[in-house]
Parts: sequence; structure tokens; C-alpha cells
Amino acid sequence: MKYAYQNELTKNNCFEGIIKFKNQPQKRKILSIEQAEAVFSINWDNDTAKLANALAMYTGMRAGEIAGLRYEDIGAERLYVKHSWSKYDGLKCCKNGDEREVPIAPILRDALINQVKLNPHNEGLASFVFFGEKPERPTDPGSWRKYLHRALGEIGYSNPKEICFHSWRHFWCTRMSDIVTDKRIIML
Repeated sequence: MKYAYQNELTKNNCFEGIIKFKNQPQKRKILSIEQAEAVFSINWDNDTAKLANALAMYTGMRAGEIAGLRYEDIGAERLYVKHSWSKYDGLKCCKNGDEREVPIAPILRDALINQVKLNPHNEGLASFVFFGEKPERPTDPGSWRKYLHRALGEIGYSNPKEICFHSWRHFWCTRMSDIVTDKRIIML
């Protein structure tokens, strides 16, 4: 309608006087290093959720990228982030469309391999690391947040609901910026 008014296809400007909504997102809360250490030093009700949260903390990966992780994506010293999982779109490309490699420690790699070996669907290299009830679907990443909130409550964090799974990505970026001064390198 705005185009039609500007090009004199209509005399009615139905947008006149409408104030545009400006959304200023709240700054995402992140844990301190000490709080993160405390969260992972306790026993969780769900070891799979603990592993998914640890992977997010150590790599900065998004929940969909972790859910879409398959056995074939685990390398000797890195993960190959090739796709993401969405409950609406299924397996798709990553958010920005670019595949990337993420370095991981051997202990984390071994934990991921042990996790995929628990997969009862026997899909070989195409098996989801964080498998669901059906072979073509991984687990729902929403449950990872639930167990994170329980762990935060257990360590005495005052408001667990203010920390979400994506907070790990911000935690990782913040910790990397302590070491690497060029933000472009961190973004890559």
C-alpha cells in the first residue's frame, strides 16, 4: 500500500500517523567462568542434556546445529558444522548458509562418540549424535534448557530462567574476546 501511495496508484496513505515499533532486545545474561564450572561440576538429571550444554559452552554452537550433529560430522580434532535442525524444516543448512569447522578437545570428541553409540537406530554415519525416538529426528533441544535451569538452581543461581541455551554462545564469544582482539576472527 505504501508503494501504491508513493507511485500515485492510490490517494489513500493508510500508513500516515503510524508509529513504527522499535524493539531493543534485552542484553542476554551469561554466566561467569566460576558459575559455568560449578554447573558442570555437579551431577545432572540428564547426561545427554549436560553434554549438549557443554558442547555449546566449549564451541559456541547453536542449539539447532548441535541437534543436527551426526556421527559423520565428528572428526579427530574438530566438528564439521554442516547443517542445523529445525522442528519445522527438518535438517537444513546452517543459519548463515556457511559450513564451518569447530575445534574440539579429545575428551569432548570421545563423549560425543560415546553418545552416538547409544543411538538405537543404527543409521551408521548418518546417525544423529543427540538422537530422538525416530531415526529421522534428533532429540528436542528444548529439554536441554530445562535441565540447565535445574543445574543452575542446584548451584544456587538466583534466577535460572534468565539463562537460556543460547547464552552459551554469548558466553563463548565473550571468553574468546578475552583472548582474541580481532572480532572478525571470532565471528569466523
